[in-house]
Amino acid sequence: MDDGYAGGQLQIYSVEESGADSAVCAVRCIDGTVYSGQPCRIDTGADTASRETPPLTLNWINIYGKLADVIKPPYSAMVHFTGESVNALHRGVTLTSMPGNQAGPSWPIPLHDQELVSAIPSSGYPLQKVSRYLLAGHPVLDVTELTKDTIGGSFRVPGGSSVLTDGSFIWRLDLASYVQHYSIDLPQGFLTFIENHEYEVPSVERKQLLEISFIVSRTLRFHSDPGAGPRSSRAN
Repeated sequence: MDDGYAGGQLQIYSVEESGADSAVCAVRCIDGTVYSGQPCRIDTGADTASRETPPLTLNWINIYGKLADVIKPPYSAMVHFTGESVNALHRGVTLTSMPGNQAGPSWPIPLHDQELVSAIPSSGYPLQKVSRYLLAGHPVLDVTELTKDTIGGSFRVPGGSSVLTDGSFIWRLDLASYVQHYSIDLPQGFLTFIENHEYEVPSVERKQLLEISFIVSRTLRFHSDPGAGPRSSRAN
């Protein structure tokens, strides 16, 4: 994005949840393209006032129950904003995306296991090292559900839909089993991140883990218990 970046626009349809510095909103994209992770400026109708209002960060975009990297007209979505200005959000408010990317953690592959089939074939990475990395992630959502192998029926994973993170990516617990059995294709950016950390999950501050846990819970429509949080012993 260069200095001539015009920005896409979102219009608030409703504010579903709101806290001191975060909000989940139903929005419609009315112009351009808006990316997950971008800062967004609240449009007040006065240039000076707009500049004085701190921008919000668009942490995630959920379109029809699936995380998306971008939203374009005429689509609607549930989105999560954080920042000092969330109390200014209400029905009819428009926001314009700004240059830059402050992206939070992203899903390396589709979340829903029926879509895992599309992740084959292998991308030629070291299976054992990668699968160990995936199992060593920081837990941010525990689910007791027993998941089954949807590709070949070769395995079952207790708590397979639980969610782990390394601070930059988030994935399901059963992803490691798909890697071990089918060497499913993973994004090069994810593999490069793992390799750059020598196949060791980096430590993540507890505050960041709590933020990621909140994002995951809201994205998957789980109820969040204010007293609950990640239980990783690796958190600082």
